Amino acid sequence: MAATTWLGSHTCDFCHKEITDNLYDAKTTYGSWATMCKSCFFDNGLGLGLGLGQKYEMHDGKFIKVEG
Repeated sequence: MAATTWLGSHTCDFCHKEITDNLYDAKTTYGSWATMCKSCFFDNGLGLGLGLGQKYEMHDGKFIKVEG
């Protein structure tokens, strides 16, 4: 099975910083979904898994889905 690669923005929707290591695409405590860095995910994310979100890690210049 081929790895899922993140093709969206690499900028956190909360702190607006460039994400370089762990990227989260997840539902937030506000009800909407967001692209988040690790810190903002722990402050605002609801979790990982079906209906909650995904975690991506940087490998060879690409974000690869590792959880969720």
